[in-house]
Amino acid sequence: MRAARPGVKRWFGYRHLSRTAFMMQRVTGIGLVAFFVLHVFDVGNITGGSLTWANFLSVAETPLGGIALILVLASIGFHFMNGLRLMLGEFGVTLPKPRRPDYPYLPRFFTTTQRLLVILGAVMGIIFALLGYLFIFLGVD
Repeated sequence: MRAARPGVKRWFGYRHLSRTAFMMQRVTGIGLVAFFVLHVFDVGNITGGSLTWANFLSVAETPLGGIALILVLASIGFHFMNGLRLMLGEFGVTLPKPRRPDYPYLPRFFTTTQRLLVILGAVMGIIFALLGYLFIFLGVD
């Protein structure tokens, strides 16, 4: 019997599109939580006076800060759509009817609807990133 190898390292590595989408859901979720914690901390800097706030803005308005915001926007788009896919699957909306598992057992939970929702999540992330690029770097109003 092979020993179980639990941990974060098992998240990575392509096995199936559904596993990759689930791994990206976890990674974007952790990233968004980290962003929101840092955001609350940074907005709290306004109580330090105008000089502290100006120092924070000088760091946040750098190209690296803009790239970080674009990544946050892409994460929001993907996390939202993939979360919607997972919720619909949890309620059984996007799942096929159960069948008797015959040999060779092939999991049939990842339907065409599930695939389309994963692709739509990736497209939504790309659209959010492009819109962020337009507003942050090109100054489109």
